[in-house]
Amino acid sequence: MMEINPKTGKPFSVSGLAYRTNPARRAYLKRYNSRPKRKAYMRKWRTSQNGKKLVCAQSRRYHNKLRQSVLQAYGGDHPHCVCECGCRVTKPEWLTIDHINGGGNAHRREVGNSATAVYRWLRSRHYPASFRILCFNCNCGCKKRVDAFPGYCYDGCTVETGHTRAVIRSGHSRGLQSVQSRHV
Repeated sequence: MMEINPKTGKPFSVSGLAYRTNPARRAYLKRYNSRPKRKAYMRKWRTSQNGKKLVCAQSRRYHNKLRQSVLQAYGGDHPHCVCECGCRVTKPEWLTIDHINGGGNAHRREVGNSATAVYRWLRSRHYPASFRILCFNCNCGCKKRVDAFPGYCYDGCTVETGHTRAVIRSGHSRGLQSVQSRHV
């Protein structure tokens, strides 16, 4: 007996799942899409206005889903900042992945200079323990002295001092509120 697709009410083989996952069909599509004429068509489509919108939307959905899975892997169902200052920020937009032993720049250059590449690397390595979740303020403000004081906060962790920190990377000041005033 065939399983029924709950969305369409049709058997899975008729609804297209078996058709798309068939190894012979996948091999045919790989050959078909590797033809020069097809590659040229797809290149033209991707650079068209509709193609750009669709590709951007798909990339954004993929990145958000991947980021959410990484945050859940390191923080459980309710990921939060694990810095020693104790801010425990839970807002997903503020959470970042931190290299506990430092070396984040070199690692990003090695795996590909994008957050998506780092998230893919983490997932493929089954989420190694040398990473943790920090909020953006703690990640920028808490410098790590690996030799003497691992994870020691100094030089103005924004949560401890209560100051606001501007986002410097964007080229203009957006003035993020401090985490302390945000969660009072």
